[in-house]
Amino acid sequence: MKNILIFLLPFLLTSCFVPQKPSKEDIIKNNLVAYLHDKLDDPQSYQFVSLELIDSTTYLDNINYRRRDFEDGIKFHERIADSPDEYINEINRDKRILAKIDSIQTALGDTVNHIAAYKFLFKFRSKNAFGAKVLNEYILQTTGSPLFEIIQMTNDPDKVYLNPNEFPGYRDMAAKELGYK
Repeated sequence: MKNILIFLLPFLLTSCFVPQKPSKEDIIKNNLVAYLHDKLDDPQSYQFVSLELIDSTTYLDNINYRRRDFEDGIKFHERIADSPDEYINEINRDKRILAKIDSIQTALGDTVNHIAAYKFLFKFRSKNAFGAKVLNEYILQTTGSPLFEIIQMTNDPDKVYLNPNEFPGYRDMAAKELGYK
């Protein structure tokens, strides 16, 4: 019996330790260290303080934002036109885009409810150019899971992106219809 326990003990000990998947906060913290490294006066002085979730944006939020933009474009061109045919190409293009946005939304199914971006209040300490350690406070926007890539970091609330990123399929469709790259 002792021989069996001695043989099984290492196996039991190693099989109980399953590596933990990094948390959202751990991934974001690692991304921040890399992001801030070139931007801080003294990267070695960086100290994480807090990360507080403010808001999130779903793919459906992004879809609706783009949809409103093109609907407003149609209304604008209809309102300023001197004749019904004056902006017909722009109006027809925006209607095609709206139809394609609807088809992309349908194709995405339940994915439209996934988080596309997060907005956080991020605080950290670091030394400034004078060597004084100061508390910094920024609004941080990241992509959704699993990468949580940094989209933007600003201390000016007026510069926070309302629609920080796109939805799957939008970039390709916009490249074809609008000539975006």
